Amino acid sequence: MTTSPRVRRIKVTGLFGIFDHEIPLNMDERITILHGPNGYGKTKILWMLDGLLRGEWSRFASVPFDTFRVELDNEHVLGVERKQIASSDGPPRILKALADIEFFRQDGLGKKTQVFSWETIKDRYRAEDVEGRVYRDELPSASEEVTEWFQEWLAKACGGLDSRLIETQRLNHEVSVSDEMYRPRLAVRAYSKNVAMIIKSTLAAYANYAQELDSTFLDRLFQPSITVLPMEQIEKRLRRLEEKRARLGRLGVLDPEHELQKKSPQLVESKLDVLTVYVEDTESKLAVLEDLSQRIELLTECINRRFAYKQMSVSREQGFVFHSLVNGASVPLDSLSSGEQHEIVLLYKLLFNVEPGSLVLIDEPEISLHLAWQNQFLSDVSQMVALGGYDVLVATHSPAIINDRWDLTVELKGPELPAKAAE
Repeated sequence: MTTSPRVRRIKVTGLFGIFDHEIPLNMDERITILHGPNGYGKTKILWMLDGLLRGEWSRFASVPFDTFRVELDNEHVLGVERKQIASSDGPPRILKALADIEFFRQDGLGKKTQVFSWETIKDRYRAEDVEGRVYRDELPSASEEVTEWFQEWLAKACGGLDSRLIETQRLNHEVSVSDEMYRPRLAVRAYSKNVAMIIKSTLAAYANYAQELDSTFLDRLFQPSITVLPMEQIEKRLRRLEEKRARLGRLGVLDPEHELQKKSPQLVESKLDVLTVYVEDTESKLAVLEDLSQRIELLTECINRRFAYKQMSVSREQGFVFHSLVNGASVPLDSLSSGEQHEIVLLYKLLFNVEPGSLVLIDEPEISLHLAWQNQFLSDVSQMVALGGYDVLVATHSPAIINDRWDLTVELKGPELPAKAAE
């Protein structure tokens, strides 16, 4: 199993023609907080980093910068450099973003081992006899084609490092043609449906695995090498299984009414072999649901610590369910406040929308959040990072987000101004 490299440092020079920034990431706690005045480039750095790691090369065309370097923990560097390329046959209008930009990988000795630029791809067009159509802008797929080539190059250059950018505009999810006004669909509603689908998919895997175990139950029961557990240990593990089923029912993963009907097998000394296989099989089956249950549990705990007069639960059929703590009435998702929706969307993405080994980029998590919620942000994210196994880079203006963890921060600073300009 290969492991993707991690980003350990980001460097940018000439950003907006003004700033040189160096951002070392916290490799131990896996959370780094970027802060500084407006206009120093916090959001733009996240945007450029995400564009580079996701293969969106065109993002760099509109940003004034000299170099952008991403140092990896395998001593390699993934970089972008703006340079004047001396060529009489520059790229056509549809590929003009590549006119003066060179992407490169650098090895641990500082040598460029792979380069991607207009110079490296124009021969490919010539070889495929499409150059003339490209220069006449008669090849609409040219941009998509170059993107595909770049993503192939990127996969070789950095080993499949993935990023997830959580932007400030996070409440609108997608345009749904089924809506009368063709309005963007509320992200919280979309993610509610996604959670229900994830539960059903996980339960299908659980059922398939259970069927496999059941089909080989007798074979394993009559194996001569079976190690029979003592009665005391069986009783202890059965109690744990009952607790686990009850927890999975409360979290909406298993049907609580169905689980209540389950009865523990009769415990007799002569059946210790059967009980041993039963216990081990049941533990193995429920383990399939453990990762999902941990994510749902953390999501509901975080939300219920914050929301006043409302309680959240998760349903296999409906996804997110809210009830009033005053009168028990159902609370529609659309009636949640902007701050409540921001919190749900942010936590959902961190728990259900990030692959292990990714770099998550969060822009201004404080948006629409009460000060007390901002204070809780880092402790919750730490739990999610531990569960999900990814890195987080946060850009914020809020001291409440930082709380007392200034050791995780990197401050963006500007150059000293001349005396007259400073006045």
